[in-house]
Amino acid sequence: MEREIARSLDLQSRLWQQAIAVTATAPQSLPAYRFVASLNEMNNIHEKLVTALRCHVPGAVMFILIGVAMVAMGLTGYNAGVAGARQRLPNLIMSFTVAVLILMVVDLDRLNRGLIQVPVQALVDATQGIRPSNGMSSDGIV
Repeated sequence: MEREIARSLDLQSRLWQQAIAVTATAPQSLPAYRFVASLNEMNNIHEKLVTALRCHVPGAVMFILIGVAMVAMGLTGYNAGVAGARQRLPNLIMSFTVAVLILMVVDLDRLNRGLIQVPVQALVDATQGIRPSNGMSSDGIV
């Protein structure tokens, strides 16, 4: 995966070099503007995809979460057996709560596809505040 990401970044760099050359020769050209805008959008999509591929809940965390759920259910069953009483409503509530917790962790792991969407406006604002030293604006447009 890292090799493919490096190849993609190399191709993007080559395209940006062409965009710089085109905008230097015809800065007011509509096709040049659209080319630069499409490169910028491509860069944004690339970053989203790479972030989605790299940022996952570690397998150990999922394993521990499921292990804790199994122990909790086992102790609930043991307690019900020792007490000789079946308390369906509290057991159902606990089971539902543990299941929702596991689903929430899995949902947060799905960066742009889950039910829970984490707002990224603070990161966008911080990115816009950074001024790169290579002559390009923070969004990649020359």
